[in-house]
Parts: sequence; C-alpha cells; structure tokens
Amino acid sequence: MTRADKKIIKLCLEKKYEQIMVLPKKDLAAFSNEQRQNLALVAAILDDVTLFNIAVNAGVDLHQRDMDNFWLMDICVENNSLRVSERALAITTVKESINSQSPIGFTCSHHAVMRSRYALLATLKKAGANFNIENAVGQTVSKLLGEFLPRGPKHLHLEDSEEDAFNSFLSWSKAQ
Repeated sequence: MTRADKKIIKLCLEKKYEQIMVLPKKDLAAFSNEQRQNLALVAAILDDVTLFNIAVNAGVDLHQRDMDNFWLMDICVENNSLRVSERALAITTVKESINSQSPIGFTCSHHAVMRSRYALLATLKKAGANFNIENAVGQTVSKLLGEFLPRGPKHLHLEDSEEDAFNSFLSWSKAQ
C-alpha cells in the first residue's frame, strides 16, 4: 500500500471527503485499482454514496470487463442510495475464495438486488454457517484499511443479528 493509499484511506475513515477531492492528481493516480475496488465495495456496504463516488472518480474503470472490475458494474447509485446486486457479491465472494484458497459454494440470481447493508449481511449468512464477517466483509475491509486495521475481530459471527454484527464490527474498527 502506497503512502497516497494510506492518506486517502485515513481521510475516508474521518469522512473528510472535501480534502480528498483537492489532493494532488498524482496522489489520486497512485491510489491503486484494487484499492479503489475495495473502497467502492466498502462504500456500498456502508451505503455511502459520497465514498463510492470518490472511488469511481479516482479512476475505477466501470467498463473494463475483466474479473477484477466486472462486479463494480453491478454497483450503482439510485435515488441517492447505493444498491449492490447479488452477482457483484458472488464475484467478490469467488475472488475472496480464490485468494484464501478455501472454496465456498455460493450461487445467486443475476437479477436479485440487495438494497441495504443488512440484506447483504443476510446473504452472506445464507452462504454457510462458517461464513462470518471475519472472512468475508472483514477480509475486504481489512484489505482496504491495511495497516489501520491490522487484525479483525475473531469471534464476530453472522449467527447474531445482522445489524448487531455489522454495528459491532464498525464499533471495533473505530476503536482501533
């Protein structure tokens, strides 16, 4: 992760969006494509339109049809709120599975759309009893935050209330 990555991520965590938009172009250019993708996914999970727009405006190519970018085409801004399609989640899940070398059986409808962070967590829960926020959302968030969140919560499973689990994760991350 570059110094520019860390600088932008820190500003995102602090919601100092206006400072991000006036960063030198070279800093935004240094924000790696993978970091932008993860930033966009986290924005979708948080239903944060501003953060998503920053990720897109920083240079995410929504038209590049490769495995790394294809799922982003299924994240869109509608009525000032983000929605994430299940295909986007499935592709991300497959990528996480490949990266961790622990295959996860996960199928979904191309047309089904999850309209909230809780729907997304509920879908993660359906993927399997051992599919918890540590190895799913936690891994993605940890990738994005890098050194800011060196270790995720070890026992925060989605068997709990989806809202409670997500809020617990956010509380934990803010306390780091």
